Amino acid sequence: MSSEVIEERGIVRSVADGIAHVEIAQPYCEKEGKCSTCTCSTEGRMFLDLETDLDLHEGQEVTLQIKQPPILPAVFLVFVLPVLCLLAGIGIGRALFGPWGGALGVVFCAGSFTLAYLYDRHLRVTKQAGVRIRLRNEAP
Repeated sequence: MSSEVIEERGIVRSVADGIAHVEIAQPYCEKEGKCSTCTCSTEGRMFLDLETDLDLHEGQEVTLQIKQPPILPAVFLVFVLPVLCLLAGIGIGRALFGPWGGALGVVFCAGSFTLAYLYDRHLRVTKQAGVRIRLRNEAP
């Protein structure tokens, strides 16, 4: 499975300590400031704080390449696997430990969330997800 790459145009609003504060013109932001990656304003503008090693300056136009990993493995890890682990843990726990063994399902479910966290970390470390800044006149 390959990652989808979305390109957005933005303007650097400030740069400090290797973090670029980039504004992306959006007609409307559905999350209204509730998302963890961006800060949405009431004027329909979105801001991203991104790590960069480029020599950027305020007002410079940039292209943001946003890599999104395939969605199906993430959906399976976050929604399907925890339910399966919960049910398997309850069944195994009750078979081994009697009526109170069902609590093992909670342990199995927590283990599945740990797998989802490790998968997310793997995607970030291997650069299969994330945002890359390119100068507007730079070739891909």
